[in-house]
Formats: sequence, structure tokens, C-alpha cells
Amino acid sequence: MEADVYILGPRRLQNKFMASFLENATGLKCTDRSESDLNPILDKEHDHPFLILLDCPGGDIDWFWIALCIGVNSRRNKCFVALFNVTRGKGLEYEAINHGARGIFFENDPPDLLAKGVSGILKEELWFSRGNLVEWLVRTENDKNSSGQKEVPLTVRQTEILAMAVSGISNPEIAEKLCISQCTVKAHLHNIYRKIDVQNRFQAAIWASKNL
Repeated sequence: MEADVYILGPRRLQNKFMASFLENATGLKCTDRSESDLNPILDKEHDHPFLILLDCPGGDIDWFWIALCIGVNSRRNKCFVALFNVTRGKGLEYEAINHGARGIFFENDPPDLLAKGVSGILKEELWFSRGNLVEWLVRTENDKNSSGQKEVPLTVRQTEILAMAVSGISNPEIAEKLCISQCTVKAHLHNIYRKIDVQNRFQAAIWASKNL
């Protein structure tokens, strides 16, 4: 896989070591940059996908949401954005997904998990826990219903199954959780894919991130 990783944040020495580790662990080109380099990175012509990792050590987080929106809305390149060094318990997971982040890494996550997540995101995976994704889908659905927005063409049960499916839960696990057969799960997923016009779980996850 050919891709670039940019680590943006104020802690340049720490991020320089992190870039070196990720480069050795993933084989990707990794560089540390300052926050002011965001626009030059986005303006640069990239021949392959790239990931921007935003250092989120606490404090005022408005900059992160602005950077996320700029990165996610950049249509010139295949740009992915994720947060790292996030403090657990701050409730940032929902906002990160809502602003278009592709993943989130906590301050106590082991380095190997970070390397695995970076590779996964660049393969167009969503790097959030199952619980985070299910909570986001449910909260978004509730917000949509309370605001009177046009509903998506899915039933409550289909939305529930979609939430589980895109968060990485297997068909047997979904069947067990909902006390239904695996054949019923497959039938639901077939109908969901047909309604939202996708072919697989990854496309369904992208659809959910844009439409729910």
C-alpha cells in the first residue's frame, strides 16, 4: 500500500518519534508537522491516499473540529483524518464521527494498536469501537427524528442491524444478540443493501456516515 501519514500537533519531539515508529511498523512514509501546515498539506497534489493524524492532548478542541471539516471536505485528494492522544471520558467519540473522522486513538492505546489502526484507516476502514458506532447511529437517528428531517428508507430493525454490521459485528453475533436466525440476518442485510444501493458492509458504512 502506498500512502502518506502526516502527524500534526504542537508536541513536535514526541510526534517525531511517533512518525519514526509508524514508518518502521507500517512501511508508510510518515512525517511530523505543525498545525499551520494543514492547508499546505491539503493544497499539495498527492498521487495516493494520505492520512492526517491530529494530536488531541486536551484543552480547547475547536481547532480539531475545524481541521476535521477542512480535511474531510477536501475533494481534491483521498484524504483521511483521525484523532490521537484523546483522553477517555471526554465524550469526543460522537463528535469525532459526526465531523467525519475515520478513527480515534486514546492516549493510553499501545503503539501496535495505533499502527494497526493507521493501516486500517488507509484501507478505508472506520477505526472506532463497536459501541461508539452504535451510539452514533442511534443518537443521529434520534436527532433526525426529533428535528423532523426526512427519514432514511430503513425500518427500526434494519437500522439496528446496519449499526451492528458496520461496527464489525459478524452475522452469527448479530443473530445471537437479536435472537434471530443467521438466515434472517442475511435477508435483512440483503434488503438493507438493496434499499441504500450498496454492495457490501464497507459501502454500507460509508453510506451510513453520509446519510444517517
